[in-house]
Amino acid sequence: SGINAEYGDLTLTGAVDQMYSEMAGRHRCRPRSIQIIRTGIVAAADTKRPDVQQFHDARIKFPLTHRQGRGTSGVVKRRRTKDVPTYEKK
Repeated sequence: SGINAEYGDLTLTGAVDQMYSEMAGRHRCRPRSIQIIRTGIVAAADTKRPDVQQFHDARIKFPLTHRQGRGTSGVVKRRRTKDVPTYEKK
């Protein structure tokens, strides 16, 4: 019995890593128990898994929500003012 699986990744080795992680998580399978017979690149039209198909949209966006700027604390302000040379008039 065999399992046909498809994983979306940029490289073939990344997809194999995903496969090892999924088999360990879902089936409690050890890497030494897995035998990979064949790997290949599948065209977007030939994919079957919804997890892979959801990323085939060319207009997909990944918005960065809840971005916060790093505030300056009092310590950082003191360090900055200490580094600036001061010139005294005589």
